[in-house]
Amino acid sequence: MDYIIPQSTPNKFSLSPAYGNAIDQLNTSIDALPEVFEDHRDAARAASVIATIAGIKKLIDKAHAELKKPFLDAGRELDAIKKKETAILDALKNKINDRIVAYQRAEQEKLRKAQEEAARKQAEIEDAARKERENLSPELQIAHAAATDIVVQRTAQETIAAAQATPVAGMRINRTVKILSVDIATLIKTRFDLCNVEANLIAIKKEILSGNKIPGVEYRIDETAACRAASVNATKFDY
Repeated sequence: MDYIIPQSTPNKFSLSPAYGNAIDQLNTSIDALPEVFEDHRDAARAASVIATIAGIKKLIDKAHAELKKPFLDAGRELDAIKKKETAILDALKNKINDRIVAYQRAEQEKLRKAQEEAARKQAEIEDAARKERENLSPELQIAHAAATDIVVQRTAQETIAAAQATPVAGMRINRTVKILSVDIATLIKTRFDLCNVEANLIAIKKEILSGNKIPGVEYRIDETAACRAASVNATKFDY
């Protein structure tokens, strides 16, 4: 007997009239039982009602399993397609990920060297200006120092600006920390505040990403390129 039946609307279900009748009969049978059982016949009637309830539950379970199976099969098929295609797309991404990361590292190194060069030029300009001011009057020394500051700032800005790469819209490099091992004894001696590794895992990773070395902690930093998802036309790619 089908107690759960599909409706005309796709993926919608309802309880059958037969199920409603069965529930009504159960209520009638239960109402007919005395509040206090007097003999074995009352207990037998109650046991019969419970057996009927168990039978109805079994039919409900069976209908549920049968009606749900096509959806489970479809879900598994969709999961398999997603898993396969996601792996393909990730493989395509990985083909160029290392190149993007290498480019970003090279640009960061170029910027670092430019900052060092700017600092070197600043020191040279300030040293030369200091020597020039030695023979000037106090009033001219003040003006000369102000002019030197302007030259120093402009030189630093130009040096660094020349090394800065044009930003790539929507792209960033994600850096994640993988903790490989922890020497608790060393950590307790040097960073007692972090010795509860599980509770302080986020804080430890943040410190590592900020450039701090934590004695006793071995780690690896993975870098992956991340780009904002584009609105994709399935028939046109603008490359």
